[in-house]
Amino acid sequence: MGAIELELAIGLALSDSQGDQQRIVEAQCELARLRNIETAAKLACGLLWMTAEWRQGKTDAAYQALLEAVGGSGSQGLRESINAALAAGHEVDAPPGCYWPEEEIDG
Repeated sequence: MGAIELELAIGLALSDSQGDQQRIVEAQCELARLRNIETAAKLACGLLWMTAEWRQGKTDAAYQALLEAVGGSGSQGLRESINAALAAGHEVDAPPGCYWPEEEIDG
């Protein structure tokens, strides 16, 4: 449970009117919808990251928008995106110049 979800749960527990409770439940539903969109965006970013050697035009524009949304190049969000794509069963061929931290670098 994230911080926002926790605050909404506390607000729901402390609310004393039906109207307040309804608004909090609506906020919880909206937050769940946004979390699903975030999960899908991370998966899409990870998949597009895997296509670096042929990404151009619209696919590159989509990747750049998603990359910015997850935190940019080298961010934890990008790492989470790549891991989401791997967890979904996709194999990675790292873009030129990239390596996984546990791999040894030639040189």
